[in-house]
Amino acid sequence: MATLNKEKKPITPKKVIGLIFSYIFILVFVLVFAAFIYIFAQVSTGRAPSLLGYRLYYVLTDSMSPTIEPKQIIVSKIINDSSKVDEMVDVGDVITFSATLSDGTAIFNTHRVVKDVYYDEALDGYYLQTKGDNPYVGVDNPIPTSAVQAVMIEKVPAVSSIFNSVTSQTGLIFFLGIPLIFIFSVLIIKLVTILNTPVQHDYLPSH
Repeated sequence: MATLNKEKKPITPKKVIGLIFSYIFILVFVLVFAAFIYIFAQVSTGRAPSLLGYRLYYVLTDSMSPTIEPKQIIVSKIINDSSKVDEMVDVGDVITFSATLSDGTAIFNTHRVVKDVYYDEALDGYYLQTKGDNPYVGVDNPIPTSAVQAVMIEKVPAVSSIFNSVTSQTGLIFFLGIPLIFIFSVLIIKLVTILNTPVQHDYLPSH
């Protein structure tokens, strides 16, 4: 009777480097895909995912220019209770609030508070006034405190630059196209190598 002894191939530095690059490309792909899902969820559904009480907002228009330019990302602290808007928001703060377009589309607006929370008897509710920093933008209609989503903490230009670079046409080709081609090429080469490599068996005499 013979015993089958399979010889294990040693892991070479070339293989290690190849695996590292593969994992890096996969990680970049996953991060870019997650960013796409995040922005898509914000723009298409009128909702933005949150993490630990904070939320990222992707500014689409120039209504806050030159303070916040289009395609910039800001970090804001979420306001879950409309009764806390008065204590969490002051005149001069930049807030993000929900609004509805004439066609019924839900959007987010990010503007600066120009009038603190007040009670409007005619509308029977608490409101505040906002305006974009762009001098060509007029004062908004009164914003109900229930529409206030978050107050801006900080701009994140580094994250904005990376995201915009990655999601540009050139970035998509470089960060998605090339890694995908590389990964598929490696998989095909490995498959061809496996199919063309004869199976080697070492038989040892049994005792």
